[in-house]
Amino acid sequence: MFFELTAIGLGLVSFAYWFFNLIASYLGWKLVEKLPAAKPLKRYPKVSIVIAIKDEAPRIKKTLSTLLQLHYPDFEIVVVNDRSTDGTQLELNRFSQAYPSSIRVVHIKTLPEGWLGKNHAMYQGYLASHGEYLLFTDADVIFESNTLKDVMSYVQTNKVDHLTLNPRLISKSLILQLFVHYFQFFVLLFLQAWKANKDTQHKVGLGIGAFNFISREAYRKIGTHQSLPMAPDDDLQLGVMVKRAKLKQRFLIGIDHIEVEWYENFNQAMRGLEKNFYAGFRYNFLLVVLAVLGTLLLAIAPYVMVWFLSGVVLAIHLLSLLSMLVLHWYSLRKLAKYKGIEILLFPVSVLLCLWVLARSAFLAEKRNGMYWRGTFYSLEELKEHRHRVHKLKFD
Repeated sequence: MFFELTAIGLGLVSFAYWFFNLIASYLGWKLVEKLPAAKPLKRYPKVSIVIAIKDEAPRIKKTLSTLLQLHYPDFEIVVVNDRSTDGTQLELNRFSQAYPSSIRVVHIKTLPEGWLGKNHAMYQGYLASHGEYLLFTDADVIFESNTLKDVMSYVQTNKVDHLTLNPRLISKSLILQLFVHYFQFFVLLFLQAWKANKDTQHKVGLGIGAFNFISREAYRKIGTHQSLPMAPDDDLQLGVMVKRAKLKQRFLIGIDHIEVEWYENFNQAMRGLEKNFYAGFRYNFLLVVLAVLGTLLLAIAPYVMVWFLSGVVLAIHLLSLLSMLVLHWYSLRKLAKYKGIEILLFPVSVLLCLWVLARSAFLAEKRNGMYWRGTFYSLEELKEHRHRVHKLKFD
């Protein structure tokens, strides 16, 4: 009797959770469109593309080559070399000498106290730039040639202060693809990312590191990266601050415009997310525990329960599974070039993501901090910074 009542209660909670999110996502994702093709503009403002890199010699050549082929009348590329120790500096010098009017290189030798390396590099890139608009991007992003024109047309036509694009994520292995797609689904559902496009709310904002496009005026208004010196998730927090400053933000699907091979394999992804997955939970270990347990109960337990149930109780759990899988399929059809076959391995995707999250939180607590770009940052200073950012006021 106890087992049956527990199964009924769990089934009803799970079904209610997934069905509610399915309806909310169906309505919410309607607010998020693909980046449309450009309409002609009378004026094309100068754009500064800012890239912060460290030890990216194998990748930077391809990225800079695609950026130089952008069909846009007035842009500059500002590359900030953040203490690289490989052949990055040599590669950058070759490009800056070959394209002196298009590429400016800033070399950073030391990291000031109170900064994360990437955040400091982004800020230095801004200081060296001259564009009316800034595009903060990464060294592993590949651009379609019309991207800047399409973005500027959308921004100018809709009077947008900040635009962020969801890229197409390339994965070479099945296990990495399972993880990457569920990570997208998990994070954007958790954030309710579509709310970034609601101009009436100023709490939920979004920024994606592959493509944060912001006017210089808006960037100054939110305090530049000087307001985010110790945020490992600076890309997301930049978007949150734009919303808090009551500026106009748009989140669009950019899978036809930009693509990223985020990580080469799952182990690299697991290590790479040590620095910022826990930050997304505000360094709150209890919140991570609740997230892990809640996901196990809501997303994994129904798969186990259906083997032991029958009748109405089985039907409830099957409806819960159906709602969850339809939500996953529908969301990823919006976010990626997704064929849906991964649904068959959905529990594996969930467990991979939970493992990476739990590992990120456990290591941060064990070490009492995190390593990023060869520098250690204590949890105390990271939490203190998060608290200061939360208290920032904008006029």
